[in-house]
Amino acid sequence: MASQDRPPVEIKYKQLFIDNKFVDSINGKTIPVINPTNEELICEVQAAEKEDVDVAVKAARRAFEIGSSWRRMDASKRGKLLEKFAQLLEKNKEYVASLDCLDNGKPYFDAEEDVAAVVDLFRYYAGWCDKICGKTIPVDGNYFTYTVHEPVGVCGQIIPLGPALACGNTVVLKPSEVTPLSALFCAQLFKETGRKVMCAAAQSNLKRVTLELGGKSPLIVFSDCDLDFAVTVAHGAIMNNHGQNCCAGSRTFVEDKIYDQFVEKSRELVASRSVGDPFDPLTQQGPLVNKAQFDKVLGFVEQGKAQGAKLIYGGERVGDKGFFIKPTVFCDVTDDMSIATDEIFGPVQSILHIIHLLRIFSKCQCSDIRPSPEHTAHHTFTTDIF
Repeated sequence: MASQDRPPVEIKYKQLFIDNKFVDSINGKTIPVINPTNEELICEVQAAEKEDVDVAVKAARRAFEIGSSWRRMDASKRGKLLEKFAQLLEKNKEYVASLDCLDNGKPYFDAEEDVAAVVDLFRYYAGWCDKICGKTIPVDGNYFTYTVHEPVGVCGQIIPLGPALACGNTVVLKPSEVTPLSALFCAQLFKETGRKVMCAAAQSNLKRVTLELGGKSPLIVFSDCDLDFAVTVAHGAIMNNHGQNCCAGSRTFVEDKIYDQFVEKSRELVASRSVGDPFDPLTQQGPLVNKAQFDKVLGFVEQGKAQGAKLIYGGERVGDKGFFIKPTVFCDVTDDMSIATDEIFGPVQSILHIIHLLRIFSKCQCSDIRPSPEHTAHHTFTTDIF
């Protein structure tokens, strides 16, 4: 239902969650959470700073100490706890989806699908807990050699926390300060399973870091492909979640023989995309997550036009309230343009020419791509893989 027809979403938790209880930050600072649909304040959540993170880490270390109930817990029981969390999340999926729809701006039904995916992931990791196996190694001599996988300890994480918990670690979680509401509610669900989660919206310095920084994931479209299928998949790859996706297909390389057809079909498809209230079931694209991202995306649109790319659809604000941007398609993009090298993180499709088959692979792993030449997704459309 549209926002004017639905009751307001109740915000149940706004504090930090440390040592199994909700608490205010030490200095009392808060972070405003803004509704991107109407630019109005949803609530203020407690802001964790260094002192709060230190408290959370100490609590997580205590929970990880030798002899603690968490360290002594059988792996199968750990799996049952993760399964219980999955059950609680599934039971509350409509409410959690509403929170994500409210502070993130993604369409409600997309948010509901996301929650269902998280439920499935936690069920997968629940089954993984008692299947983390070492090896026996046949070495020379009168020796018995084996390996045992041990948990690392306290993990400071953004996402995902499931694998770390499945392996027996403890976690200090930093949700997005822009969209923290569903994470805070999930902290309460973890409490209901009987375990502790440390949850804080803050920044801290961590060691043994593993980072996934996104990139400019490429799609390569050859002339022998199913054209309509390729157009549809390429559209979804960049437009889903308004392009705010670390594995978004933000560079589409198309063979010259079908380039014009591909561009026109892409324009027709994006023109049919509905933009509006994320709680409206007919909406396909809600607002961007905040004003900073809104301004950033529009800035990239202007750079694309200034650098010679051809804007064939979109590239402008929708309405006069909320962070809505019309889904955008550029053609005649070259690989030295900002919209081809920088991660936009918005609903902007860049369509490039395939000039030569060998050159395309160097383009896809171009060292000029920012923030990284590595990608989290890569698609190829062809009927001939040999």
